[in-house]
Amino acid sequence: VDIFVGQLRQVYMMPGEHFLRSGEMALELFFVLAGAAEVIEVVSGVPVVKKSIRGDLPDTPSVVGEISFFLGVPLQNDVRAGLDQAMEVLVLSREAAENLFVTYPEQQETIVA
Repeated sequence: VDIFVGQLRQVYMMPGEHFLRSGEMALELFFVLAGAAEVIEVVSGVPVVKKSIRGDLPDTPSVVGEISFFLGVPLQNDVRAGLDQAMEVLVLSREAAENLFVTYPEQQETIVA
């Protein structure tokens, strides 16, 4: 656990700041600590909040970008910090994850399975 935590970096995002874009690959994995991430779907040219991922709800996953990050598929939607407040996240880079999986390959098998 200490090795994993040591690979994370803390980032603050301003309200409305986009950090993942539809059609791109997620090169980082985001863990929402405070605030909310909004998954945006464009409907008839209008951005609509499809889902909100909050860091303050117990027993609720607060990970963003995991499907693209682990499975290597393009993102289906844009993701931004919520409009009402700043957001605090922990970020795991692809490089850091790959280094961890070299040391702990069984963890990668568990996540991708």
